This record gives sequence, C-alpha cells and structure tokens, in this order.
Amino acid sequence: MLNFMRDGGFAMWLMLASAVAAVAVAATRPAERRGRVLATAAVWVLAQGILGMALGIHATVGAIDRVPPTDTARILAAGLGELANNGVFAAALAMLLGCGDVLSTRAPASPTPAA
Repeated sequence: MLNFMRDGGFAMWLMLASAVAAVAVAATRPAERRGRVLATAAVWVLAQGILGMALGIHATVGAIDRVPPTDTARILAAGLGELANNGVFAAALAMLLGCGDVLSTRAPASPTPAA
C-alpha cells in the first residue's frame, strides 16, 4: 500500500488528507449539511486526482528525453502505471465520500402505523 501511495506522488497524500479533513468537518456539521460537505469533497478529490495524473504525465514525458531509445517504452509504461494510481485512488475516495453523502441525506424511515 505504501508503494501505491509513493508511486502516485504527493497528490495521493493531498487526496487522503482532503478526504480525512472532509469527514472530520462533516462530522461537526448539522445533519442537514453533512451531505453537501461530503459531496463537495468528492468533487475536490476528483480534481486532485486529475491534477496528480496530469503531473504524472508531465514527469513521464519529461523523463523520456533522458533515456536511451531502447528504454522509452519501458519508461513510458512505468510512468503511466504510476500516474494511474492517482485516478484509482481519487475514484475510490470519491466513491466513499459519495456514499457518505447518500447515506447522510437519506430520508429517515417512516414509522410503522399502529394497528
């Protein structure tokens, strides 16, 4: 798991910190506002994941000029694999935050009528 986070770069830690902070903030908000905090955080985490992927592409393309032509495909494949971690992690965190949003805004069950 640590390699997964390290390979993705600093954006992975930024996404994790944002998600944890959003859950903490949502826990301190009134029940009717929790969903909005979590939904906003889901979008924010996705944006951070896109940033991480873009930075990974930039780093990979920048490194291609400094390797022998025989290693270009290997470096490109490794770089794409590492930057994909940002997308996977962002999607997973956004899904968890989105589920929190849905569960926090769900209408309470109706009481059973007395017979």
